[in-house]
Amino acid sequence: MPAVEPEEVTVPEPIAQPASYEAPTAGDCSLVYNYDWDTTTALAVCLAESGGNPNAFNGNDVHNGCVGSIGLFQIACLHEGASFDPATNVETAYRLYNRSGWTIWGAYTSGSYLKFM
Repeated sequence: MPAVEPEEVTVPEPIAQPASYEAPTAGDCSLVYNYDWDTTTALAVCLAESGGNPNAFNGNDVHNGCVGSIGLFQIACLHEGASFDPATNVETAYRLYNRSGWTIWGAYTSGSYLKFM
């Protein structure tokens, strides 16, 4: 039986993005995918709170004797786990979320997180 030559398949070239296009990035906020919560909301809250900057600090927040909200999720300084370390910050956010839900984040209650959905 003679060998059958496979048909040649033409694959179209992918559509290139314009040179000025920059894909949005989650940065360290992508750590939200390590936890069992609504990751779409978690990512949006993280980006709205810190812009994805793990070194974000808000010195205008005063919490029972300490000053500042810290890191990706802007964790209040009074919480154990308030840290600039991205993994610790997101882990703390997950723990706080499980205890109190989304309403403890100003980006959620103000609705500013919605622009990242």
